[in-house]
Amino acid sequence: LGSKEWLTGDKINYPDFGLCELLNQLTKFDPTCLKSYPKLQAYLTRFENLPALKDYMASKEFNTIACHGASAHWRGDS
Repeated sequence: LGSKEWLTGDKINYPDFGLCELLNQLTKFDPTCLKSYPKLQAYLTRFENLPALKDYMASKEFNTIACHGASAHWRGDS
């Protein structure tokens, strides 16, 4: 990121959605994983505070638990 607000500069772009999804999932497994990376934490916070996204995340349609589709299995269990 360096001094940029988003991955490609001053405007949010497609790669930001992919990285923020990954960071969001990582923080579900370990809420402290970004503690040593303040720029990434600020980046994720900035993303999650985008007005439309913030409204969606506060809605009942947003699933805060699932990280993967129904076909994904943990350790080969089905």
